[in-house]
Amino acid sequence: SLEEDEAAKSLYLLEEALDAVRPLVNEGTPGMPEDDINAETYGASLECLSVFNYNLENYEKALAFAKELVAFDDEGLYEGRIPLYCALLKLEKHTDILSALDADPLETLVGEYARAFAHHGMGEEEDALESLLQAISMAPDLPFFILGIWGIPEEDEDIDEEMEDLLHQAMALSEPCLSSPANVAFMCQPVYMLG
Repeated sequence: SLEEDEAAKSLYLLEEALDAVRPLVNEGTPGMPEDDINAETYGASLECLSVFNYNLENYEKALAFAKELVAFDDEGLYEGRIPLYCALLKLEKHTDILSALDADPLETLVGEYARAFAHHGMGEEEDALESLLQAISMAPDLPFFILGIWGIPEEDEDIDEEMEDLLHQAMALSEPCLSSPANVAFMCQPVYMLG
């Protein structure tokens, strides 16, 4: 279809831009100097490629771009952690999730949910529940949106930036976290106990 052709062309052009700017960026120094257009292009290209590939269900490619972005962006300026941890969840790479979390200097909601579901996937239920409770404590409203208990506010309602970010994470986490009846049951247990 025309849309698929346009998406493929856009991804190709983004990869070309990334290949051109990658040698110009000092990858050995994490973080992004604010006045470095090459670093900004590098980060933005990786972000787009990781998100687009994730949305196209190219999880391995999304994962590769997201890993590179997270290694570069230790401050969380770009959206690298959502496609990173969601792709790892979709690929059921539970030990890789825990390794990535150990190496990540940032504690994030998506990371903590990934930790919980990694432990759950490995059959480590005590650690899984402890991690899920930690994730819920960071944003108590998030599981209600993930589970669809609470609806997404209407477009005409005022949504502040914090709520918008929460809804974005809920949408990203809902598919990998609710991918099986066992995952749904795991997610529901503490939510219904606490909710």
